[in-house]
Amino acid sequence: MPGGGLALPDEALSDDLGSAFDAAGVPYHSGITWTTDAIYRETKEEIDAVVARGASTVEMEASALFTVARYRGIPMAACFTISDSLAETEWQPEFLSRDTNAGLEKLFRASVAALGA
Repeated sequence: MPGGGLALPDEALSDDLGSAFDAAGVPYHSGITWTTDAIYRETKEEIDAVVARGASTVEMEASALFTVARYRGIPMAACFTISDSLAETEWQPEFLSRDTNAGLEKLFRASVAALGA
């Protein structure tokens, strides 16, 4: 988009997601995500810099989707479940774990409820 800047989700839809999580008793954290296409190439310096700016997750698509949605005038929000971790110095893949699948099921149910609000 002209001017660049942050790619942000729709505030009302994000609030609806939070309400759906609350109603379902699902704990969650709202925060900033770092979108990068440099999968598995995040450096310690990059991670430290985005964490210092408040990022608590890293993923590959959200900023592009937020930007297109804003351009098209369509509400867009995102929610994530933890699957891999960069919290340690070595990548810890967990995307095939039962916890990840259970988290995705909870996200799906809350998302459906939020869209029906």
